[in-house]
Amino acid sequence: MARANRANAVGGSITHLKWLIALGARRRRPHGAILWMSNDLKPRSILPPQARGLCREQAAAYVGVSPGLFDAMVKDGRMPQPKRINARRVWDIRQLDTAFDALPSEGDGAANPWDSAAA
Repeated sequence: MARANRANAVGGSITHLKWLIALGARRRRPHGAILWMSNDLKPRSILPPQARGLCREQAAAYVGVSPGLFDAMVKDGRMPQPKRINARRVWDIRQLDTAFDALPSEGDGAANPWDSAAA
């Protein structure tokens, strides 16, 4: 009850305040003072995954790329193919980790053909 009263005092529901906190928002108190909300809660989509199998969007976010780029990486073999669970396509986190580790790092010594053309 106290939490509900406190939420209404700053002008919103508990759920609304949680999202504001997650977004690092600030709200005005009724008397005009600014209430800075901490960033302790984060939206669920950016938290580390709890499941071993990830959908396409989660797998792309886990690797740090857009879903479109992730699709291209799966197609050209840089990322693993999904596993089938009934009609669902699911990517194994362990396979994603292995594929990510195999990606070249910046400065790995891979020659850029444009470097010699510019000289």
